[in-house]
Amino acid sequence: MTLSVGEIEARRRDSRITLLRLCSAAGVSLAHYARLRDGVNQPRAATLSSLSIALRRLAGGTPANDGGALQLYRLSVALCALHAGADPEQVLAQDPTRRASANREWMAAAQIRRRALYIAHVCCGVSQAVLAKVAGMTPAAVSLTIRAIEDARGDNDDDAIGVIERVMQLDT
Repeated sequence: MTLSVGEIEARRRDSRITLLRLCSAAGVSLAHYARLRDGVNQPRAATLSSLSIALRRLAGGTPANDGGALQLYRLSVALCALHAGADPEQVLAQDPTRRASANREWMAAAQIRRRALYIAHVCCGVSQAVLAKVAGMTPAAVSLTIRAIEDARGDNDDDAIGVIERVMQLDT
């Protein structure tokens, strides 16, 4: 069921979903959404459909906590984002299932998410299945991502991941 812009906005607020998160998930710019909400532009059916679907998906609830896995994943994203000079909230707002490989922001966020998945799994011990749940990805995608990071790292332990691995292994 496709909702009107007014219904989408009301449900977004009731669900406490940020505008940035909704727009990113729907592939709609914040400025365009504001023009639709304010009645400056009339929405196309496809735009309403994208917003409705994104809202339903996001309002489905936050993923199960699974013993702090969501917090560990988000902390890993924050560490990787800050190391890359990116805004962690912007990274988390990018929908990993969107596969917007032509979008520079989405690709930068994907690279940060990849490192965060690796850190949460290898350094913090979060299982790949649980990571898939909390990151909104398929278990196969998480497995492939972790394997790719592992293969690309080789013996380089001077990168951010290497530093985190060493810190996590300290005996104090």
